[in-house]
Amino acid sequence: MQLQVSGGAPPPSSFQIISMVVTWVISIAALGLASYSLYLQRRDKKPRLKVEAQLGVKPIELKVDDYGGHRFSDDLCMVITLRNPTEKDITVSEVYFVLSGQAPLKLKPWGNLPIIASHKADEVIIPRLNLMKAFSLKTKAKGYIQVKDMLGNVSSGENKHYDLANVEGYFPSQDEYYQFLKQRTDEKDAWEKEDS
Repeated sequence: MQLQVSGGAPPPSSFQIISMVVTWVISIAALGLASYSLYLQRRDKKPRLKVEAQLGVKPIELKVDDYGGHRFSDDLCMVITLRNPTEKDITVSEVYFVLSGQAPLKLKPWGNLPIIASHKADEVIIPRLNLMKAFSLKTKAKGYIQVKDMLGNVSSGENKHYDLANVEGYFPSQDEYYQFLKQRTDEKDAWEKEDS
């Protein structure tokens, strides 16, 4: 006589266990990929700027010209190029220099802070004297530029060494440096002739 056992399923085979584990791993991977894709989409919609800072020379110094009017003359400064890769215009509200381990130092720009149009670039100029004030009259610093927009979003540049006393470091080539020195010498000679 044969007994029949009821009420239980046979134990899963090793093939079924492997199949369930593979299905589970693929499901988790798909969920992770979908989450990452959503994060990238949201990040692309969030306004942000590409921040590129370097020492340079720009016409920011106000001088009296030969006719009693005023003109701008080249002077040493920090040139911060802001690029907007997003679909929205970004209004810059504040610019800081961040030294490692210290509170950000607010920088006073020359002129008004810009509104960077979508897929465009603009510059913020920080005069050398304003940098010196922010650095507490120190000429050397290592840090990065941080830019805030009107919505409170923060964009940062690269961490770099800056030597404000090295005048040659403001120029891309020695020729441009020598041209700047010649221009300054010519201006000084002209002023001395006027005074005598």
